[in-house]
Amino acid sequence: MADVKHWDSEETLKQMKDAMAIDDEGMFTLMGRRIVVTPQKTFGLMMRSAADLGGINAAKIFMRQAGYEIAIDMAKIIKELLKIDGEELIVFYCETAGKRGWGFNVIEEIDVEKGFIRTNLYFSPFVTGFPEGLEVSACDFQAGAIEGMFNAVGKNKVHIVETKCVAKGDDVCRFENK
Repeated sequence: MADVKHWDSEETLKQMKDAMAIDDEGMFTLMGRRIVVTPQKTFGLMMRSAADLGGINAAKIFMRQAGYEIAIDMAKIIKELLKIDGEELIVFYCETAGKRGWGFNVIEEIDVEKGFIRTNLYFSPFVTGFPEGLEVSACDFQAGAIEGMFNAVGKNKVHIVETKCVAKGDDVCRFENK
């Protein structure tokens, strides 16, 4: 892995704080774009509600696509704000996920040139509301988001799979490309 500086430095957090504001209509913004601040449990409830309405497979497709699209948009913001790209962009996204309520990623291995990542997600918000012992993984939003980040750096053939999931009874949610 390339030598990547720590993105939770006081300077970087100050840059992010300075980029946040409240617009004329009272909405939070980040770099001029409106953002939503919501409890972490909301996303697990969205996943469960989608599964209740259309079945778990439809929920997985919906959440994967949502994660992908949001990551593409988030990558634009990160590139503009922090002027980073490539492996640094993906590492930043993964390492700061916990600060944004998406659970804490610990990257075990990454090689952006080869389109490879293996990361563990702790405290995933997407398993909320599912009983342990689900037969399929539940964190498709995160899988889609990691795919979106790879796409944002020009690696659009990467397919991320959740190989372990807390909702299935595993000790961690693990993502890697297959």
